Amino acid sequence: ENRKARHNVYAYVLREGNVSRYSDDGEPQGTGGVPVLDVINKSGLTDVCVVVTRYFGGILLGASGLTRAYSQGCSMAVNAARKMKMCECSRISFSCDYTLYGKVSYALPEYGVIMEKEDFADSVNLTFLVKSEFSDKLKKQLTDISCGKLELSEETNLLADFA
Repeated sequence: ENRKARHNVYAYVLREGNVSRYSDDGEPQGTGGVPVLDVINKSGLTDVCVVVTRYFGGILLGASGLTRAYSQGCSMAVNAARKMKMCECSRISFSCDYTLYGKVSYALPEYGVIMEKEDFADSVNLTFLVKSEFSDKLKKQLTDISCGKLELSEETNLLADFA
């Protein structure tokens, strides 16, 4: 698609293992990938990859010009991106009758849950995400509200955008 592109410089930062890598893709050492990685790090982003594509326009930019061009390209991408705040969370699912649903639905907003599924049939089936730090407290409150009648299903160690 971009046949005339001369260089696709990239950098990425991963949370797991605190890994970061970059590539200058044929540019002089440290003039492409390092500036892109620097912008990512200064922005405080993780679990992100940025690729800056450069086309040769007939003018040699020199080392400082390349550094500025790649930094600016990455900055523009970072500023335009929708940023997500990923948090460790649990997915909780259960079914309840309609009489209990009112009490449950009143309690959930206090924990900032992300509702994934609300199915209203013979009973109410709910599936939602809750930050891991609130999971035990919420499960205890749901158990108390239902006098121990709710059978909660929990999937742990997930990540979700709670921005």
